[in-house]
Amino acid sequence: MIVNQNKAIENEAMNKTRLKTFLGGLSEVEREFYEERAAIMEYDGGMCKEKAETEAAKLTSIFFGKPKLY
Repeated sequence: MIVNQNKAIENEAMNKTRLKTFLGGLSEVEREFYEERAAIMEYDGGMCKEKAETEAAKLTSIFFGKPKLY
């Protein structure tokens, strides 16, 4: 059980690093697109913030033809 918890913590840290790198490479228009999607999914869709941000990054990546991160 402890091994699974450590793995989950490592995965979460990797996801945060990937997201930070991804966001740093976005233009103003791309960043606005990302933020709008994340907010919609979190507030209107009821997703937790982390999941909404991850899904918004995926959508932004697809929409703007960015390399996949996840």
